[in-house]
Amino acid sequence: MEKLKTNFKTQNQLTPTAIPMAQGYELIITADRKKITLKHPITPTQFEITIDAQGRASVHLLSDNISLQAEKSLTFEAEKIKLKAQDQINFQAQGNLVQEVQGDVLEETQGAHKSIAQSHKMVATTFNVEIKANDDVRVDGERLFFNCND
Repeated sequence: MEKLKTNFKTQNQLTPTAIPMAQGYELIITADRKKITLKHPITPTQFEITIDAQGRASVHLLSDNISLQAEKSLTFEAEKIKLKAQDQINFQAQGNLVQEVQGDVLEETQGAHKSIAQSHKMVATTFNVEIKANDDVRVDGERLFFNCND
């Protein structure tokens, strides 16, 4: 691997190193080597890695489409994870979807909320199950059982 040479503007004043890439892209490394940017003269910054004063790296990607693929497993691990979409978020699994939560779960929906499955089971292991509606509550089934163990 070729060692990058740092350019000097004047003595003790360093300038970034710019490496031309294919299709007009340019790889820019700041003089202090704390930031690497891949940019294009027409499009916004595509890829940036910055190292802060504590040595932590942050990665910024900007593109019309970004795809991450792993052959076996993909893990996201952080104190907080936030997914945000202007239009839609889809979760698809060919197998099972498992959610394990140590705390509470809150789902808020401005529109309708519909759950469809071959069967549903709701179990409260310690406290109550509460159903509240601002309007009618409808229960439709072939048979309705109350106070049963099954």
